[in-house]
Amino acid sequence: MLRSGIIRLLSGGKNQFELEALLVGRLKGVPERVKSRSAAYILSKQKKDGGFPGRLGNSDIYYTAFALRSALLLQIKNAGFWKRAAGFISGIDVPGLDLAGLVSYLQSADILEKYFGYAPATDYRSAALKTLKNYEVSAGGFRKSPVDGTLSIYNSFLALLCLSKLGEKYTDPGKATARILKRQGSDGGFSELGFTAAGRTNPSAAAAMTLFALRKLPAPAGEKAAGFFAAMQCGNGGFLAHKKAPIPDLLSTYTSLLTLKALGRLKEVDAKRALSFVNSLENIKSGFKAVEIDNASDLEYTYYGLGCLGILER
Repeated sequence: MLRSGIIRLLSGGKNQFELEALLVGRLKGVPERVKSRSAAYILSKQKKDGGFPGRLGNSDIYYTAFALRSALLLQIKNAGFWKRAAGFISGIDVPGLDLAGLVSYLQSADILEKYFGYAPATDYRSAALKTLKNYEVSAGGFRKSPVDGTLSIYNSFLALLCLSKLGEKYTDPGKATARILKRQGSDGGFSELGFTAAGRTNPSAAAAMTLFALRKLPAPAGEKAAGFFAAMQCGNGGFLAHKKAPIPDLLSTYTSLLTLKALGRLKEVDAKRALSFVNSLENIKSGFKAVEIDNASDLEYTYYGLGCLGILER
């Protein structure tokens, strides 16, 4: 049923934010006590302006997007919470956002529009398309920055998310995916900027998900990528950012599990140990932390923690 749902979504060219939601699910198998603690943490982090901060400082669109994504997973129904969040989003200067900021803005707007009837105060579409154009590379894919023409796998993935939300097609996907596939190494992983032979987990996830969403992932490349992710799992169940990383982290664990689930290869890793690792990173009173030795949580890693539980607890 999950695979057929994914195929229908990809065939319809729909919003790619929906693909992640389909893979993570609605946390039905996650214990209520965990969901309740996470919901209380998220509610406590909202600022007076309606946005959400990182570990320090003022409201930030990046962390606001993670907070709203978690709140949607947790089905937080507090009307004031969503109204304040919509107020914060309305005040964002969309033309001033970089690509990462634009994704966060569009993720937030997508949730507010689709589930809470939010109507943006300004037309963000033209500004968003202009930003994307500044990152586009004529040879295929999207660059590291508007002033650096190096192909970025990560930005090519972020652009895919943005374009799907805006209802626009990915420009010349054949060229882009051919360039991305050249970044796959002998270990099955992908290199973000092409400077290293060894793959890294998060660029590999971005590459595989881009190729998968565009339906341009050859079976041999998918098999090699799945093997790479499986090799990144440690004895304690977590996943490394790269083979020389000293300890596993929650981001790499989330991106690995999400990608493996999309590829239908989740059985290649030890889900029970992965679940134990994720649970070990929950701070009982304040969401999830990044790594075992971390002493604080934040909204970004709380989303990754919930996302992992959604994938593993179903």
